[in-house]
Amino acid sequence: MHIEKETEKALLVNHNAVSFWIQRRWLKADGTFTKAGWKAYHIASRNHWEHFSFNAMKEFEYIQETEKAVLLRCAVKLPDGAEESQEFWLPKTMLRNWNFVSDKVKEIEAKFPFHGTYVKWSGRTTK
Repeated sequence: MHIEKETEKALLVNHNAVSFWIQRRWLKADGTFTKAGWKAYHIASRNHWEHFSFNAMKEFEYIQETEKAVLLRCAVKLPDGAEESQEFWLPKTMLRNWNFVSDKVKEIEAKFPFHGTYVKWSGRTTK
């Protein structure tokens, strides 16, 4: 295991080719994981997208992750057939909140004030 990045409260560690964030207190003084640290490792070892309450891998492109949020990219379909891409941060505390994700999508659609614009995802909102 080695530390890739540090913040005041957390560490981005890489263990067995899996990078994940843990709280500093989840690492013992001898450099081994506490029970919570091992749990974080096992969760990170699985499919990252299982944390979402919907199939986000088909919906959005994963860009990066910080201690508290995930940066995602979505495709915006314009009425003339063109496509734009937009990125948005999704707090990890909201990964299972369908309404919050839907509100983020509506915010993105509001940036394009053209009738018929929509974000390509299965929970598609309409103006």
